[in-house]
Amino acid sequence: MSDVLHPGAPGATARAHALSTLAAASLALAAMAAWAPQAAHAAIIEHADIAGIRTFQDDQNGRVWADLDNYLVEGSQGTERRYNTYGGYISALQNAGFTWATGTPVYGLLNTLPLNAGQFSAYAGVMMSDYGAAIELIRGITNINGPWLGQIGNNASANGWTGTATLSASVLNNPSNSERPNGNIGGVWAYIDNPQAPAAAVPEPGSLVLAGLALALMAGVRRHGTLRV
Repeated sequence: MSDVLHPGAPGATARAHALSTLAAASLALAAMAAWAPQAAHAAIIEHADIAGIRTFQDDQNGRVWADLDNYLVEGSQGTERRYNTYGGYISALQNAGFTWATGTPVYGLLNTLPLNAGQFSAYAGVMMSDYGAAIELIRGITNINGPWLGQIGNNASANGWTGTATLSASVLNNPSNSERPNGNIGGVWAYIDNPQAPAAAVPEPGSLVLAGLALALMAGVRRHGTLRV
């Protein structure tokens, strides 16, 4: 004897109701999975300019950093230095709302970025988005509130990030060619926290379709008691 249930046969209505409810629940779970945010990964990403300052963002905490090549700009004669002194460079960043960083937040960023498997070029392309290909060092100066400046970064052949505190603070207001902002000394580590509220996550179109189907199916179950099969 066949155990196939035909529409209208005893038990068919209950079986159909159970199956339709299960299908609706499965669709809802699929929609939720597609909508759920992905696990966070340590990374730096491009960010919009702020008051004419090129920036990148730490996607773990949302902190926005000034690019380390902001001392360069395209002028009528080609690439030119944007500031005559590091003091002017730092003042421009502060006027735009940035905080000149101490070493702690800088290492908080860099310690999430491994530098042991050829990542240098990728980092340079984000941290120095306009001129990184022409600068051999990822380096910037930090504020240690004294007669010396911190200097943190490294080059393409390094396996990690290092810092020193041997750069005299006198460089801040020295307009001589060797101590004006340049690639050997580096840029300036400066950041802004929460420059704007993060945008709400936008679900993928497929997630919305799945969610809509699930709601419609569950509504049909409630309205009719069962779906005919």
